[in-house]
Amino acid sequence: MKLISEITSLSKSFSWRWLLFSFLTMLFLMQCSPKTASQQAQALSVREPDIRVCIAENPREATLAFQGIYTAELEEARYIFDDGVGRMSVNLQDGRLVLSNENRFFELLPPQVVIFKPQMPKDQFILNDIPYQGELTIHFLDGEVTLINTIAMEGYLKGVLPYEIPTAREDYKEAVMAQAIAARSYAHYRLENPVNDLYDTWADERDQVYKGTDKTTPLAERAISETHGIVLADETGPMITQFHSTCGGVLEEYIGSDPSGFAFDLTDNEYNCKVSPHYRWVEFREVETVLWNLSREFDIDSSQVNSWIEAGYELVTEVTSRKSSGRVSEILLNIQGAEYRVDDFRIRRVLADKSGKILKSNFFFFRTSPANPEKFYIIGAGAGHGSGMCQWGAIGMALKGYSHNNILGLYYPQLSIKKVY
Repeated sequence: MKLISEITSLSKSFSWRWLLFSFLTMLFLMQCSPKTASQQAQALSVREPDIRVCIAENPREATLAFQGIYTAELEEARYIFDDGVGRMSVNLQDGRLVLSNENRFFELLPPQVVIFKPQMPKDQFILNDIPYQGELTIHFLDGEVTLINTIAMEGYLKGVLPYEIPTAREDYKEAVMAQAIAARSYAHYRLENPVNDLYDTWADERDQVYKGTDKTTPLAERAISETHGIVLADETGPMITQFHSTCGGVLEEYIGSDPSGFAFDLTDNEYNCKVSPHYRWVEFREVETVLWNLSREFDIDSSQVNSWIEAGYELVTEVTSRKSSGRVSEILLNIQGAEYRVDDFRIRRVLADKSGKILKSNFFFFRTSPANPEKFYIIGAGAGHGSGMCQWGAIGMALKGYSHNNILGLYYPQLSIKKVY
């Protein structure tokens, strides 16, 4: 009886272990088996993507150097570029692109595509004294030269944040985290809606300012790391997320607000961007400066401008249209009976200062100088277009103790936070 009992017990134990072994073996084989197309697509969707950034177009003169080791295929040979190569000049000469210094000389004829590939993740190329990580591609096609930096998304953001929002103070952290998510969302939108076939995005204000590793800060790196892979999206995917420096208290085209198309940027009954140095401002312009700006914008012949100046003239400025937010949408300039209507962003260019710096925003009104008829004042508020997230407003909310989720919820109420990789 005892022997039979022990055999029965052993049999039961063996059966259980055999079943467990069979199950684990089957699971292992399933994991090792080829993935279906849908499984492969799902796996690819969680990978951090690369982004192609146009960092220069048709540079007449540029410099290029390397830190670390880069390789490139040139003239049917493979070359190594490292610190020892030194700084090379990059010039367009008589339809040829020449890369040269005392150590190297390369002459490229179109059509030509050259890719400089880093051997280690932290290797850098230095273009016009600005360091970049990732690949450098030179497209020389139809006489046009385009320099493109291909880099992983999170690395790209390290070159965006310090140029889009102040990152020097620790108490700005929640605003910087909000900016990281907004910037990543914008970049993902560009991946699906690229500028053209060569690259996804510009490296300037046409999209987001990007300058490689030139100004990376610890706070920016932490904000990027702590929001890794997080974007703003709706049911269709990542969406375009506009942002600007300072709204001056009034947001433009505020989706989710009342039908008037704007909203006050308020929390706790206080304007969020009051902390901005651009919240309120006054600038003056000399009439002659505006006249030359106008001539460039409307292709007015310089002889006509000089004749106005020599004969004496009167410039009358008038705001003829405003948006519901109060921002100027059209001005009328009258010079000796000649009328010029200027609208939208062109207004900021026509009202640029003597150095060419455009007007901070369209949120302003004019005042003539009582003492000097050749000068007038522009009294304004804010900086930028006023759409999407107000960056200084985000900082103001962070200083009041609001989280990055609160900030994003205010400025992008129609979007949800999602992790895409």
